[in-house]
Amino acid sequence: MEFMQEMVDCDGLPIFIQITASQEEGISVCVTDFDHKPLGQLELKPNFNGYHVCLQVGVQRQIIPFIDLSSGGRYLGDILAGYRGVVSGKTFSILARQEIRRLPLSEFLNRLANSVEHDAFRPGPTWHGSNWSETLYPMGRGIGPKTIEELAKIFLNEEVLKNVSG
Repeated sequence: MEFMQEMVDCDGLPIFIQITASQEEGISVCVTDFDHKPLGQLELKPNFNGYHVCLQVGVQRQIIPFIDLSSGGRYLGDILAGYRGVVSGKTFSILARQEIRRLPLSEFLNRLANSVEHDAFRPGPTWHGSNWSETLYPMGRGIGPKTIEELAKIFLNEEVLKNVSG
């Protein structure tokens, strides 16, 4: 299915909104200006029980890992196969470890957010303070700040990322 709508932007110039949808490819919403230059794009790609979301404005792209439409609890292992080409091989092998892939998604995201906060605070690699046990760091060898930064770019929103690169 495809749909195109012409509209007028705040400056009085025409813009076009094109929506395409299919069961296999998902949903794509693309906004272009009067010269058909892309202004922004939203893609919803189907996964097991929801969608991967990709927002793109110009060359900047943000991937939001899923919109979960299931009613039951989901585990990282349930969606892990969809990230094989998205994360580096080293990071994928870390996520594939039994103790990590068995984490409920909500706990994984909480631990990842705590890891980002820990790195923003930068207490040092040997610090084992009160929130250390609630991060991904104690879950195994090879998990370092670069791994956390890579995961945060994929699994967390831009607001959290401000603290990583500081």
